[in-house]
Amino acid sequence: MTSQFYANELIIDDDYEVAHRDSLMGMARGYDPSSVDLSIYGMMNPPSQIQIIPRSEWSDRIREKERTKSRLSDLLLRADIPSMNQASDGYCWAYSTVGCLQVVREFNGLPFIPLNPHSVAATIKRGANQGGWCGLSGRFVMERGVAPMGTGESEWPELSRDYQRHEPRCRERMKQFLATEGWIDLGLRDYEQAMSFDMVASCLLSNIPCALDFDWWRHSVMGLDLVETGRNAFGIRIRNSWGNGWGEKGFSILAGSKAIPNGAIGLRAMRGVAA
Repeated sequence: MTSQFYANELIIDDDYEVAHRDSLMGMARGYDPSSVDLSIYGMMNPPSQIQIIPRSEWSDRIREKERTKSRLSDLLLRADIPSMNQASDGYCWAYSTVGCLQVVREFNGLPFIPLNPHSVAATIKRGANQGGWCGLSGRFVMERGVAPMGTGESEWPELSRDYQRHEPRCRERMKQFLATEGWIDLGLRDYEQAMSFDMVASCLLSNIPCALDFDWWRHSVMGLDLVETGRNAFGIRIRNSWGNGWGEKGFSILAGSKAIPNGAIGLRAMRGVAA
């Protein structure tokens, strides 16, 4: 038995990635694995507080979420929250993290306020169009927050890389949107924030969205749902940051080896600002 997929979702597995590699890689913007020492992966101590859900329970939990339409993707579709679009800037590593915060707000019943990942990435990179990792943006939103989208003095215009907007009023506003709980080890470097597939799966089954980095894609995306792609085979429903025109309103499935992230953080709570 397989999961219920949306009508136009891409199923990106090993075969699909080989056949469409040029288009997938041509659109990948922002993740920078070039300076990562890959030998560190698998050597970090996993976040000890994550309660790993046994694989024997995954299928039943997935079926129940589908039956009750309680998947994180269902939540976003009901609220009609569009897929973010990073356009031509290499800031996917901030869009994946801030996208998780938007999900956390919706899950906790807070009004929709569009948050601007550019406020995170442009501040970190001082306006430069440079890549990074979800661990880098994750650390920032826990320490300094994220600005809402807008043109007011305490807001951040869409796609603006003008880091000088990060002035006192904007800084104070960003603190109202701090991530307060999540699976990120602040004792590790930003590119060491790796979690196993079972850790990520347990987070998703517990309604905790994850920002996921993939070396093969040179891209970072938001992970939302664990899905079943075949008998004892599981993948991840993601939401990309290339707008509603990609996949099914930004949703698609990563399967097989393509679903195993090289970097991952989970965000489960943030400061509750109503407006």
